[in-house]
Amino acid sequence: MVAGTDGHDFQHRERVAGQYSVSATNKARMKSLVVVHLLLGVVHLVRLLPSILTLLGISAPLPLPTLPTPYPIEYAWLASLPFALLALNACKRSKSGPLQVFQLVLLVACISTSLITLFILSPDTIEFLLTGSSKDQATVGDYPYPALWSAFLLLCVVVHAAEVVVTRTLVQAWAPRHGKRL
Repeated sequence: MVAGTDGHDFQHRERVAGQYSVSATNKARMKSLVVVHLLLGVVHLVRLLPSILTLLGISAPLPLPTLPTPYPIEYAWLASLPFALLALNACKRSKSGPLQVFQLVLLVACISTSLITLFILSPDTIEFLLTGSSKDQATVGDYPYPALWSAFLLLCVVVHAAEVVVTRTLVQAWAPRHGKRL
């Protein structure tokens, strides 16, 4: 305790403005979420790598299990990876413009494509969940691919929704304040 005070004068001390503490907390959250986003991107790349190599005309044996051909919409998710790096840079510099772009990319390239792919895989996934049968379904190990990929996509949707919430919070914290008192 400071000499000359009994500790009850805390109302007169300087305090950090609310938006700065909100900014600091959510910057840390955003960095963590973007790292998870990039790790999810690695899984997406591993999933799409065989078909990307085929599209490029490269024939290389990969030590990956044989997976079904990806749907064309699944490639759109990869567009979010450069924007994730842009979001990290925007957080460091407290720039709301790039974060708003990142938010739009999350909605268009990540959340919507994941939900569409979940919808496409839902009949096989529901069949497996209700009957326990994975007859006529591609498998990874002993598990049906549609159920595994659906679980992964649900995780992606949760992470991206959290990114959108944190992005919106940061943009609001960094917005200029109107009606400031002098």
